[in-house]
Order: sequence, then structure tokens, then C-alpha cells
Amino acid sequence: GPGQRWQGQHCCTCQPRSNQGQAPLKLPARTVRMCRKKARLASAGKWRFEMGFKYIPLIIAGLAVTAWGMPAAYRLRAPWHILAALAALAGVLAILAGTLLLTVPNFF
Repeated sequence: GPGQRWQGQHCCTCQPRSNQGQAPLKLPARTVRMCRKKARLASAGKWRFEMGFKYIPLIIAGLAVTAWGMPAAYRLRAPWHILAALAALAGVLAILAGTLLLTVPNFF
């Protein structure tokens, strides 16, 4: 037929948000297609803002700390080389966390 049955949540104002206790509404096929298109466009915009470009400084800081900590762990004297090694490890962890947050939205 020229329409589809649609229940529950909906992406735009062509139907109430909830129709609990009522029979499913029969919407014209064009309306359903347009609403799904709006939902896809909205989710594409959401993806762009959730991409997390704000985590790029975390990656850069992790690279800087790792670049300092690796040679410093060999160059510094006895108790201080441990701190440099821990800083290098923290830098690697910052790089990994920043990369995951940048590329996989809502990873943590």
C-alpha cells in the first residue's frame, strides 16, 4: 500500500511522540520517507559534533610527554629516571585514550 504503520517514538512533528493505548497511525509513505531522511541527516550532524576533535590536544600532549620521557629515562640519575619512565608511560596512555576518543565516539 501507499503507507506504513508507525508506532512509538518519531523523529519529527508529523506524529505525536507517543501513541500508547491507541491504534498505530497509518502515515503516507512519503511522510515516513521524509522523516527517516530527517533522522539520517540529524544523526549525520550529531556524528560530526561527537567526533571529538577536542581530543587532538590530548594526543599532542601525549606525544610530547613520551618524546621527553623516553630519552630522559636513560639520561637522568637514579631516583629521577623512574619518574621520567612513568611520564613516558602516561604519555603513551594519553595517546591511546585520545586516539580512541577521537575515532570511536562514546568509547568510554
